[in-house]
Amino acid sequence: MTSTAAFADEININPYNVNVAEPGAILSFVIKGIIFAAFLIAFIWLLIGGIKWILSSGDPAKVTAARNQVIHALVGLVVVVLSLALIMLVQQILGVSIITGDTFTIPTIGG
Repeated sequence: MTSTAAFADEININPYNVNVAEPGAILSFVIKGIIFAAFLIAFIWLLIGGIKWILSSGDPAKVTAARNQVIHALVGLVVVVLSLALIMLVQQILGVSIITGDTFTIPTIGG
């Protein structure tokens, strides 16, 4: 018979090792998740637009709609990449760790 404590040690309730005691760690995790989700959604939107374009059978209305969807998806991907570049720039200029480290660290004065 196993004890409850031994059973609880086997369960990993924090698989991403986010330090929930620090608000900065949670903020960093959320920012990474939003960027990943935005990139994934834009990429899937691009694939769907490409498939619609292929299946449009030369119908001008369908081709235009599919082309617009592809353009919007590409703009979305550019926005995601530029936001990631902006975050990296802010990290370098301010000396903070937003998405590169495990936590969102804020430098202190004199420290």
